[in-house]
Amino acid sequence: MHTAARGCRRFGSFEVDLDAGELRKRGRAIRLQEKPLRILAALLERPGEMLSRQELQDRLWADQTFVDFDHGLNNAVNKLRTALGDSAGAPRYIETVGRRGYRFIGSLLEEAAPHSEARPELLLGVSEADGGVSEHAAVVDHLPLPGSAASHSEHVPPTDSDEPRGVAGPTHRRMFSAGTVAGAAALLALVLLTITALKWGVWDWVKAGTAATPVGATSGVRGVAVLPLANLTGDHDQDFMASAVTDLLTTELAKLAPLKVISRTSAMSFEGPERPPAEEMARQLGVDTLIDGSVNRNGGRIHINLRMVNVPTDRHVWAQSFDGSVDDVVALHNQVAEAVRSQVARRMSDVIPGAASPVTMNSKSYELYLKGSFEVNQGGLPSLDVAIDYFKQALAIDGTVAPAYAGIAFARMRQDVFGDRRQYYYQAEVKDAVARALALDPNLADAHAAAGFARRFYDWDWAGAEAEFQRAISLNPSLAIAHTEYQFMLVGLGRVDDSLREARRATEVDPRAALSWVNEGQALFAARRYPEAERAYLQALQFKPDLRMARILLARLRLAQDRMAEAHELLRGLRRPPVTPLILALLAYGEAISGNGAEARRIINDPNVSFQKDLAMAAAVHAVLGDRQRAFEILQRGVEQHLIEPNMVLGPELDVLRRDPQFAQAISLMRLPTSAVDALIALPWASSHARGSQTVDHTTESRRVRPRSGSDSEGRTAR
Repeated sequence: MHTAARGCRRFGSFEVDLDAGELRKRGRAIRLQEKPLRILAALLERPGEMLSRQELQDRLWADQTFVDFDHGLNNAVNKLRTALGDSAGAPRYIETVGRRGYRFIGSLLEEAAPHSEARPELLLGVSEADGGVSEHAAVVDHLPLPGSAASHSEHVPPTDSDEPRGVAGPTHRRMFSAGTVAGAAALLALVLLTITALKWGVWDWVKAGTAATPVGATSGVRGVAVLPLANLTGDHDQDFMASAVTDLLTTELAKLAPLKVISRTSAMSFEGPERPPAEEMARQLGVDTLIDGSVNRNGGRIHINLRMVNVPTDRHVWAQSFDGSVDDVVALHNQVAEAVRSQVARRMSDVIPGAASPVTMNSKSYELYLKGSFEVNQGGLPSLDVAIDYFKQALAIDGTVAPAYAGIAFARMRQDVFGDRRQYYYQAEVKDAVARALALDPNLADAHAAAGFARRFYDWDWAGAEAEFQRAISLNPSLAIAHTEYQFMLVGLGRVDDSLREARRATEVDPRAALSWVNEGQALFAARRYPEAERAYLQALQFKPDLRMARILLARLRLAQDRMAEAHELLRGLRRPPVTPLILALLAYGEAISGNGAEARRIINDPNVSFQKDLAMAAAVHAVLGDRQRAFEILQRGVEQHLIEPNMVLGPELDVLRRDPQFAQAISLMRLPTSAVDALIALPWASSHARGSQTVDHTTESRRVRPRSGSDSEGRTAR
């Protein structure tokens, strides 16, 4: 018996004998030159992973002087695709990854036995030369679920089963009577049905004699992630186009309640060729369906290739290519969005129909808007001005682009919160942009989320803000920023249970976004649930080790836990530039509670540092240093100037001032309901969550430990 060193690999109706160096299709050998076959073998060794062009060169031409390598590799890959009946434009097996390399994207079947071993069909009394059996054995793993989309012809990747069947081999044909052939065929059909039933989990259906469970009840789409599409142009200036399709599909699918749709931030964490296996990505994102593909721009044409994978069954349930003109990219994107939306909806058993929102912009204006959105998604403050410039260019061409106004509003709000200007520098521009966006499109979720932020942050209109956040979430349940900003508001109203609920919803739809975990950690910190807050901060650092905000908040947590050595170690690391006012205020607080009052005063009274956006922490430093009156003056001024929000006064650093009547007087200016004022003073949620533990009360350069009131339920966030 032949002993395989590397064995055989099977996919579709093909079998590759890696030892014999032979490609077969339904048992028939296919002529293929050495180089294409070696490329296929290399790709099959690492299915789903990209092999770079350089790696292939080193592997196939290492010992040769090869002047025109690119031409040789391209030629070999083209020959391989021809042998497989594949194409570069709509690949089933060999996918081009930009200009960097290639990836095998087919589904490998169970490893085949070596060619000379006994084959299953021989046990049925039918020789391989009879043709039909090996053909069916090759495609059995592609049989669709009853009632699934794969049982229909539309948009399903073609198989090789439409070629002539039952072609006899040239020798060894057996002569059977009609009855023998019929009996063998019946037995074969029964075996294949059994194998299929067992493989796809429908054996209970076969035994019960009832219809299969509808798609969606057990095998349909419940959660989906649109992975970052590959930009095949090789031009990074076109990255925005691939990113745009990812965003478009994510937004459109989010309207299919109750479908769980992962936010773009988490999906984009799998950008690039070195992705983990599909099962691992799905596990980390908490979904059962992945959508990915590629975008290519060649001259005046744009080509988009998409596929949908059901991860539990490892099946490509849908694939389709789209082609359109650069001058009519709006129509192309609408076509793509509608096709994907339709394919996902038909696989859901409990979909709640939502209105589709086709893009109606001018194509040039739309392209500028996409570039602006791409810049916003880069995350840094410097990219915001670039994004705003793109949005304004789009509006100069077409003043009815509501998403561009919403983009301006969000970018300016980020600059107000995190930038160097005074807190409300862009207030008028934000409010104007929000009003224009909503006037143009009352059903734009992003615009309602921006309106909620503006009402909360600028106006302290708590009821109005809540209505806007709820409207945004109803329109797009997967809009993480709406959950996050709603979370900040709720905790300031003393509704910590609701606040942590929103924080966790944001984490659920954005599970690989470090900032989602930071926000959840802040909610838990405010609720005095320190061990859980620690886990959230550490999770954020696992996703983004260089995230300074997570380290700042972890240092703050260590101070609250009285773990001073660890806190000071973190604070020393934060002294490296850029040292922000927030870091300085935290350093001063750490020195104050450690008994180093002189250093704390030097930091907090530095005339060259403005603590305008960190007044709550500055007040806490003065309180620990014994200057309570100065602390209350800072709190009062901060509230009067709208520089302190309710969620900023929930931290344990201000607990020493919380019962003083001046504290109630200061926060009463925030237009809060009476119940919220009472909650911010009494912290009613901190009742028995950590019964028996202790909290540290830092007062006047000395520390005394008192029984901790604990924390019971949910959290808040503080920025």
